[in-house]
Amino acid sequence: MGLMNAERSLKFIETESTTKKSRLYSIYESSVEALKESPTEKKIEKKHQNIEKMFFRGLISSPLVIEAHRQIIDVMKSQNDQEIRAAESLWEIYALEGRILKEELK
Repeated sequence: MGLMNAERSLKFIETESTTKKSRLYSIYESSVEALKESPTEKKIEKKHQNIEKMFFRGLISSPLVIEAHRQIIDVMKSQNDQEIRAAESLWEIYALEGRILKEELK
């Protein structure tokens, strides 16, 4: 009886681990894909400089400059959140696979 319960528990844990790993891979891949599609820091900085130039030339109003800065911050925060989500997922995958002490993020 005890052996059967232990075997069932093991099977359940293995299934749970496989399901969790699959979910983590999905999160990791979607985060990486979102980061690939998001604007680079260079593009964001270029847009920021253009906005600043137009503001100093009097072509756009202060509220528009403020809104542009808010949007830039939102984009950068979103990118940071995606990076964190990807790194956390990857480390959890490494932990589930027993590789956490062998791997390093670059």
